[in-house]
Amino acid sequence: MVRKPAVAVEILSCLFACAKDQPQGPISPEDPPADRSEVDVTAFGARANDDVDDTNAFASAIRALPETGGTVVVAPGVYLLSAFPKDKINRAIDLSGLANVTITGAGPDQTTLRMAPASYKGDTHVILVERSNGITIRDLTIDGNRFNVAYNDEQSHGVDIHGGSDIRFVDVDFIGMHGDGIRLLGLLGPTPVWVDGVWVERCSFAANGRSGIAIQRAVRGVTVTGSTFTQISDQSIDMEPTGGSQDITQAGPDIAPRDLIITNNRFHDTASLSLTITGLSVDDPARNIRVADNEFEGTGIFVFNAEDVRIEGNMIRSGEKWAPIEVRKGSESIWIVDNVIDSRSTEKASIVLMFHTSRAPRGIRITNNTIQSADHGAFYSRDADDVWITGNSISGSGDHGILVQDIAAGSPLSRFLIESNELQGFSVGVAFSSRGDETTDVCVRENEFVNVDVGIQTEGPIIRSCVGF
Repeated sequence: MVRKPAVAVEILSCLFACAKDQPQGPISPEDPPADRSEVDVTAFGARANDDVDDTNAFASAIRALPETGGTVVVAPGVYLLSAFPKDKINRAIDLSGLANVTITGAGPDQTTLRMAPASYKGDTHVILVERSNGITIRDLTIDGNRFNVAYNDEQSHGVDIHGGSDIRFVDVDFIGMHGDGIRLLGLLGPTPVWVDGVWVERCSFAANGRSGIAIQRAVRGVTVTGSTFTQISDQSIDMEPTGGSQDITQAGPDIAPRDLIITNNRFHDTASLSLTITGLSVDDPARNIRVADNEFEGTGIFVFNAEDVRIEGNMIRSGEKWAPIEVRKGSESIWIVDNVIDSRSTEKASIVLMFHTSRAPRGIRITNNTIQSADHGAFYSRDADDVWITGNSISGSGDHGILVQDIAAGSPLSRFLIESNELQGFSVGVAFSSRGDETTDVCVRENEFVNVDVGIQTEGPIIRSCVGF
């Protein structure tokens, strides 16, 4: 047996003891003392554009920061990374449990973090952020390299965030992800750990295999502004919270996403639905969502189990399969205001309100929109309740400009106000149809019909409530 020198044993023991409480990742033997608040990955052995794995250098640079946080500077060039496993999750850069850490490049057109060709089983992320706060990633490109890396799990993302607060992305391009560019997921249990406060500014999401940004349960306070989404296979921003019954029981029912602002973004050349706004259930809806001043090209917005949603000032040109705006089950207090909507290429009406199983949409306010529609009309409401359509400019060529139907038996509807709209070019301007239930408190007045064969048409028990119907 060959005995190791005592000095070597002491060195090895020190290495293991010193590393056990640090973020886990590949260990570099050249870690300098953790006494600097700004470090450069090149000081730890990273070299751009050399086709050599730089994962060790990034892990060492992060470990070198003081406990109070600091900045990791990444010079121009392409840096290759590979994911290492921990707690059944693979990650190339681990920011879990850290505070006040910034990773900054020289600009998204200059600095790229790219996953090296490899094969992975299970969740695999370029960056993992778990129970962290004050994290900023800026001025670089994160490239999942999806066509050269073998991912076998759809839960493989650019940045995966599990709980935490005050997380910012500024001038970051997310390209080539197998899954999402960014996924936000609160951690459940007796006391949920929310994702609380996320800012995404001037970022770009392109050629991702799933979504640009995925918003899951226990997420609040998210702002997405000035960003672009293109060539996204699924929804560009997908709010689709899930949770097992045990998780929800432990956490309580109030964990749906809330307090989101989506403004001044551009969605184009992407899936037919750019934005989904959904809660967990009719009893736990997504809440307080503002979608303003965005441009949607060939795509639309879907609202499901949500309340207090404002869709205003957007330019929406829909694709073929989905309405520019569709509101379904359990949605309440939805404002659709001051949008310009072109649905001439779609197979549906411009704005669709649709009953879906347990509860109809209600409290819908549609006002001051400019709409160009085709054969399927501007508004279609099926079993929705408490709907105001006022002050809109609507042109098209279909059978109906505005069609309101009561189809589901035993669900009488009420409170419809259709007032001060201009409708042009339809066979029928406004039509109400009921299969048996009384539709009550209906008021249609002061609308202008231009080149419309029939202004107002009713079928079934429609109970009017105003002069001027």
